[in-house]
Order: sequence, then structure tokens, then C-alpha cells
Amino acid sequence: MKSRALIALSMLLVCGAAAASELKVLRVDGGARSVRADAAVPLLPRNPVLNGDIVTLAPNGRAALQLADAGLITLARGAELQVFDTRAGVPAQGRFKLLSGTVRIDSRVGSGRVPLDIRLNVGSLKSRIYGAEALGANDAAGETLCLLTGAIE
Repeated sequence: MKSRALIALSMLLVCGAAAASELKVLRVDGGARSVRADAAVPLLPRNPVLNGDIVTLAPNGRAALQLADAGLITLARGAELQVFDTRAGVPAQGRFKLLSGTVRIDSRVGSGRVPLDIRLNVGSLKSRIYGAEALGANDAAGETLCLLTGAIE
């Protein structure tokens, strides 16, 4: 019986590590939530956003997220951002999809002064934002990806 309890505990730890994220909430203005496993969780400052979550803002909401204690991901205009994978390291990495709304990503400075490596899909547009700043929008007007500083792929 004791060995079964240890196996169950180790499986919970492995499953928890798979869902772990290096993404945390810095600021929230207006209504915002994170949907995970068919349950909505309020988006609150200092809380983590887990891999697999969909961050959803109210129409006038704004939120600022931080990846691996560096970089900045700012959401606005009723944004919905799907978080696929976030990892600490050199460079820290993140994979996201903007389902709707607007997102601004600043990946210029990461840990140890190394830029962040962020992959962002805006509808059918796919990009790699490495050491750059970009703005993405996905709304009734279409899909837009605008480079603000640096270079993106």
C-alpha cells in the first residue's frame, strides 16, 4: 500500500511539472480570467499562468504578463491568448497564439541580458520574436503583426 501511495505522489508531481509555467501576472485592469481544464480562474497579480491556459480579458480589460522574470506581454481590447509552452533558461522561451484582441510583446531583455525567444501565432501569421518588440492584433479587421523594434522572423 505504501508503494502505491509513493507512485501516486510521484505521478502527481510529474503531471504538475508538465503543467508548470514560467509566466506570471504582473498587473490586471478590468476583468480578466484564465481558463484551464474547463474551469475559469480569476487572473490576479503575482499568480502563475499555466501552460495550456487561455487568458481572456473583458472588452475594456488590460493585463501585463512576464515570462521568466523578464520581458513583457501586454494584452488589451478583449484579448484571448492561448499559452502553449513557457520555459526558463537561456534564452527563456514562450509559445503563444493570439485568438482575438491585441497583444504587445517585448522580448528584448531576458535573464543574463539574453533576449527572450517568443513564438507568436496571430491567426494564420506565425512569427518568432527574438530580441524585438512587436504588436499583434486579431479582430474583425483581420490579422496584423507589426514590428516596433528589432527584427522578427
